[in-house]
Amino acid sequence: MGKKFRMVLAVILSIVLVYSAARIVMTEIEYKKAEDIYEKSQNEYFHFLDKTAPLWQEADNLSSEEYFPDVYVDFKALRTANPEIAGWIWIPDSSVNFPLLRAEDNRKYLSLSYDMQHTDSGSIFIDYRNSPDFSDDNTVIYGHNMNNGSMFGSLKKYSDAEYMDEHRNLYIFTGERIFKYRVFSAYKTESGSRSYTLSFPDNTCFFDYIDYAVTHSGYRMDFAPESKTPLLTLSTCTSGGQSKRFVVHAELISVKEYDKALPAS
Repeated sequence: MGKKFRMVLAVILSIVLVYSAARIVMTEIEYKKAEDIYEKSQNEYFHFLDKTAPLWQEADNLSSEEYFPDVYVDFKALRTANPEIAGWIWIPDSSVNFPLLRAEDNRKYLSLSYDMQHTDSGSIFIDYRNSPDFSDDNTVIYGHNMNNGSMFGSLKKYSDAEYMDEHRNLYIFTGERIFKYRVFSAYKTESGSRSYTLSFPDNTCFFDYIDYAVTHSGYRMDFAPESKTPLLTLSTCTSGGQSKRFVVHAELISVKEYDKALPAS
């Protein structure tokens, strides 16, 4: 009886090991698929025009608000690939460098890449209730928290004070403008919490929200919005349960008209 039990146990353990190994292999294949998809998008559509400058650093002779990176995004080709492209998000010196999607609901791009391939990594996408021109009081952008740090997996680094201070600026490119935002808050929250408020009817509501965001932030920056300005909220899943989220709030600090023409090389 004991020998038969050990044999059955050995078979069960072997099956578990094979299944676990297969899951690991499949996960790695999925990661590689998404990596290839988005590396291809960056190579084809996102172009650094000045390849000699350290692009994540602000120019010494310009204020933070005035400086814009020398970047060109080929929106004509992007929107030929997918008309639901709303823009492009880039956080310098990070892994966040992706096309932005917007659909008729928040489910479509959970498991679809920007070029409509099925992938567990999905896409980075704007809340369907938000305007695609980033004119709302608070535009919310979602992305998966992948275990390999891809997609919005690196947002959790904003829990670290040094990282937050060194990655305070982020950019949204559209076919018409470049929006420059400055991060002022990052923290864990619940899905559907006050963090996801999209509009503020008056200044009182706006500054109540700012106080809420600053109070909950794991690290307090030495600045926060001093007047009503459009906000950006980046959201991803985090550990602790299905409803747990990690959010990063940023304020719009500058806008530049976008030069659609790619300069001759």
